[in-house]
Amino acid sequence: MGGPVGDHLLVWDNAADGHSAVVEYLRNDENGDDYLRAWNYYGKYYKLDVNMNLDRDGGYISYRWSAA
Repeated sequence: MGGPVGDHLLVWDNAADGHSAVVEYLRNDENGDDYLRAWNYYGKYYKLDVNMNLDRDGGYISYRWSAA
């Protein structure tokens, strides 16, 4: 059976370099070709936790990251 399973995208910032950790991602179940952003603005050694709730019957994301 399908339905959300509580998958998480974790974005960690491990460097005190004045930049934030950013992940841009596409979901197969929403947003078409427009990337969504998960921006960890909390700072060094903190994580951003994005609950993805992917469908267990083939849900996935594709992603790219950068330092901003």
